[in-house]
Amino acid sequence: MNTSHLSEDSSVSIKKRIFSLPTLLSFVTAVCLIYFLTSRFELDWSETGSNIKRLNPLTYIGAFLIYYSSFLFRGFRWRYLGLNAWEDRDELAQVSSSNKSVPSPMTCSLLILCGWFVNSIAWLRMGDAYRAYAFGSESGKGFSWSLGTILAERVLDMVTVATALIISVFLLSRSMESTISVILLVSAIVMTVALIGVVVGLFHTGS
Repeated sequence: MNTSHLSEDSSVSIKKRIFSLPTLLSFVTAVCLIYFLTSRFELDWSETGSNIKRLNPLTYIGAFLIYYSSFLFRGFRWRYLGLNAWEDRDELAQVSSSNKSVPSPMTCSLLILCGWFVNSIAWLRMGDAYRAYAFGSESGKGFSWSLGTILAERVLDMVTVATALIISVFLLSRSMESTISVILLVSAIVMTVALIGVVVGLFHTGS
């Protein structure tokens, strides 16, 4: 079985998930919810239209492209986390060379995008469970293993946010009241220490 045939099979699998009955029902539910909100609440459509007309198209398109291009980077990162979490290194080498079990970065990006959509219309972060199941099915490693990669991804996100928060507090502390800056700084440090504790606990449990 060659790589092009495997890539076609992966594309067909993604298309089947996107156009599956649960996904279509999610779209219908979102449309019905939007119709309910717009019909039951008094909305000033003229003001809404004027706000849309005042938008700068170039800025809007640029923000749109930047936002959705981030899913490509998240897809590369998620695939790298999956490869790094592979237990059998010999099996990993075979899988990486044949690309028959590890989803491609584009597939991972599409799964993340689908998961974000499900999270926006469902409860209890069901989108994360959906993409964990899909990633586990694509890789053949199972739901628990793929859910662990998503947990690692969330830890990286929180570490990034905590680091950005600490840097922002230091930069803004000069223009803010001393009490507020101290509270923000202490909160950021506590968050960072807690995240470090979570990461250490995960490594200790895994070992």
